[in-house]
Amino acid sequence: MEMILDALASYLSEQLVEMVKEEAAMLLGASSEVDKLREKLSSLKKLIADAERRHITDAKEDEYVHEWVRKLKDAMYDATDIVDDVHLKAEQRRQRCACPSPGSCSNSSLLWCFQDPLFAHRIGSRVKVLNQRMDDLFKQADLHDLRITVDQHHDGNPRRTTPGIIHEDVIGDKIEQDKRMLVEVLTNRDKEDDADVVAVVAILGVGGIGKTTLAKMIFNDQAIQDTFDSKIWLGGVAQGFSEAHLLATAIAAADGRNPAVQDMALLEAALVKALRGKKLLLVMDDVWTEEAWNDVLRVPVAKACAPGTCVLVTTRNEDVALAMKATHSHHVSKLGLQDSWTLLQKQVALSVSEIEIVQECGKKIAEKCDGLPLAIKVIGGVLCKKNATKNTWKEVLCNQIWSKTGLPGELNKAIYLSYEDLNPNLKQCFVYYSLFPKDGIIGIDKIVSMWIAEGFIGKDGYFTQSDTDSKQSVGIDYYKELIKRNLLEPQDDYYNQEHCIMHDVVRSFAQYVARDEALVFRDTQNNAIPSSSRFRRLSISANEIEWSNLRNQHCLRTLLLFGNIKLKPGDSLRILPCLRTIHVRNSNFSILQDSLCHLKHLRYLELRYTDISALPRNIGRMKFLEHIGVRGCDKLAKLPNSIIKLDNLRHLSIDETKIRAIPRSFSRLVNLDLLWGFPVHTVVEGAAKHYCSLEDVGPLSQLRKLKLKGLESVPSISMAALAELGTKSRLTCLELWGTSDETKDAIVAVEQEQIKEVFHQLCPPKCLEELTIGGYYGDMLPDWIKMPAAAILKDLRRLNLQNLSSCIQLPDGLGQLPNLDFLVVNHAPCIKKIGHCLFFGQGQRNMD
Repeated sequence: MEMILDALASYLSEQLVEMVKEEAAMLLGASSEVDKLREKLSSLKKLIADAERRHITDAKEDEYVHEWVRKLKDAMYDATDIVDDVHLKAEQRRQRCACPSPGSCSNSSLLWCFQDPLFAHRIGSRVKVLNQRMDDLFKQADLHDLRITVDQHHDGNPRRTTPGIIHEDVIGDKIEQDKRMLVEVLTNRDKEDDADVVAVVAILGVGGIGKTTLAKMIFNDQAIQDTFDSKIWLGGVAQGFSEAHLLATAIAAADGRNPAVQDMALLEAALVKALRGKKLLLVMDDVWTEEAWNDVLRVPVAKACAPGTCVLVTTRNEDVALAMKATHSHHVSKLGLQDSWTLLQKQVALSVSEIEIVQECGKKIAEKCDGLPLAIKVIGGVLCKKNATKNTWKEVLCNQIWSKTGLPGELNKAIYLSYEDLNPNLKQCFVYYSLFPKDGIIGIDKIVSMWIAEGFIGKDGYFTQSDTDSKQSVGIDYYKELIKRNLLEPQDDYYNQEHCIMHDVVRSFAQYVARDEALVFRDTQNNAIPSSSRFRRLSISANEIEWSNLRNQHCLRTLLLFGNIKLKPGDSLRILPCLRTIHVRNSNFSILQDSLCHLKHLRYLELRYTDISALPRNIGRMKFLEHIGVRGCDKLAKLPNSIIKLDNLRHLSIDETKIRAIPRSFSRLVNLDLLWGFPVHTVVEGAAKHYCSLEDVGPLSQLRKLKLKGLESVPSISMAALAELGTKSRLTCLELWGTSDETKDAIVAVEQEQIKEVFHQLCPPKCLEELTIGGYYGDMLPDWIKMPAAAILKDLRRLNLQNLSSCIQLPDGLGQLPNLDFLVVNHAPCIKKIGHCLFFGQGQRNMD
């Protein structure tokens, strides 16, 4: 199946209506063709559900339907390009007539763009050709016996909220017994005669049976904490893995540093240094090849680590465990019927009376999950959306998906059933998530921005051209919905479920759904990207692929790059003119940076930890850009002045770069929702006219997340007050950073008073939920964080205090903040007193 045509058709219908509303109807006949196209889309939508289902279950037998779906998809994507071209033309007209904002003359600018005879004729001709293609598709639909069906997805609110993370007490007694047994094996290893030999312990079982859950429970067990000096978790070790990436990940886990080198000998030496003399527990989760241990990690671990060191490996393949010379293997058993039913009950949070009503159907549903905890959790996510009545549960039990044939054997039918229960927009978002590598953890802000960039986010089942705040809210709701349905797994290392991964079994299904439209290309694939296939989305986790392999992918809309790609002078992004999204991490990209300006459709640009030295000087012409992320680009020293012309820019992240100043008139970017790493500029005589300072944050009233750095450079208290943080009614996450690493003895009293006064003026709004203060050298924290003044922080949930080099006391009453559940104090060497009210009741859980 292609990427959920129903949602795409809804988007196009909405956009075409918008075009006609703008009075383009009168112009050169263009609108009559637009109306025809909209009507055809409305009719084709009724056939899409049948075509999509047949594409999933009868892919081999029904190639004609497969081809019909592909042609329809191509036509729809071509239509979205036409819509973009119309809006770009309107924007150009707006600028020529010097309108102050996009909304001030949008109607007339779109009208005028059609009054350009050449442009109107070209658009009308393109829409006419699309209509002819749609007519042909109608005729083919009759030949393929496509039928009108009603989609069964549910849009209502969940019957009740349930936790996305399943804890030990809801998994069954057997897993607790297994954990205790394996913990004993690992912790007693140093008592054996051959304790100096690194022991390998294997956990075996089919996908979704709970191997990773068991390994996590072992990893976090207190006896393990007490026994081992160091613990490393390496997840998703696939065939064709990158040896350098594996070593670098192990080093980062061992000592917290990300090595900048790629040389294998240097990486191996760095790992030996990080582990020397330590008793290590190394967990290698979801391993598909023994080479990761035998050829890469075994020698440095054996050379560096103390006796009693162990490796715990989870794998589906017993041959992998044998090749790694596992001294102990544990096969994870499927859950019995009673444990399966118990787990399902707790997933749905059934009351005693509800259990009596649905027990008969519930046990049969649990039995269909074949004892696999993942399948039970996913079905629990479906049932959470339904009332606990016998009839509604019977609908799930009798769903025809359980008896479907035509699916590859490794695909889980419980996941298919959950997928079919999603609305069309949410289906797209779910499938899109599978583009990330198995060990790839992506934050909520980035993934929602990508969904918006692709046009996946709709309101009440339809898409909107504007109303960005609504799109952001809907995207966050979609993200949380996928967690509640257990289709995404929140990572415990991150706060508030803001980072997730996708289970390998779930990922396999999602990638199968998108198999003809999206390609996930890894080092395991030795051949080039198929030149005969026209992909819309491409994810590359490989170091050997050449840029020239992408030259035939001119329809590509999303490009994700993880790892270096082979580039040569003259390589350009011009070969990918339809790109909406570019997400690159830890890769070389500088050769391509100048050609970014040719991507007129681009909405999302993330170049994290790349070698770029500049953004395009005329980036202001890229009118659709909503997201720019350049975190960790340590060669990037400035932003182009034209960035202030990006009226749609919502996210800007410039942390960990060499950018020290921002172009003047930055305050024009009033739609910014996230601003991360804003460098407070010291105003210098003669330079102030070119760069802005903290006062330019004042007009940015829509900010939801903000990080300010270099606050010791603020020249006056009045300038800090002009930031107007207290008036930003949407601000929920705030980080305030100085950069001084001076000790208390070296700080002049007047400097302490200055920084204290500056921070005092940066009082946040009452809606703040997360606060970080770092690099602060005042002797006392700001007054607004103290009690009773801290009453303004009644919504605060997370407080992170870092590098308080001179602070002598934590404020009274932190423990009385009603919603505070996470407190970290790190590197505060001068703290002599903790306020007498610092205590934690039932609501506060974490203190470090």
